[in-house]
Amino acid sequence: MAAAKFSSGIKKLNQAFKDNEEALNAKGTFEYYEALSLVGEAISEAFGVDVSSDFIEKNLENLKALANGATDDIKALQMAAAEDYIINLGLKSEVED
Repeated sequence: MAAAKFSSGIKKLNQAFKDNEEALNAKGTFEYYEALSLVGEAISEAFGVDVSSDFIEKNLENLKALANGATDDIKALQMAAAEDYIINLGLKSEVED
């Protein structure tokens, strides 16, 4: 099941980069942040955790490589995504309190 979700997420990631290549090069625009959101949704499905826009921006090139089939950095990206999730979970709970 986890492998199927990962595979589906990577396909969505690939599609997000294909569909939003121009927007992802227009940093600071509404379209840019909308495209980051689509990339984030795909990564969340693939890795099983929600990630922040900061994580996506910091790792955009590695995520694009992953979307195109590069597997060298999967473990590092998974660990970074999990760390980002934990950090932001703490911030989120502080805001909700």
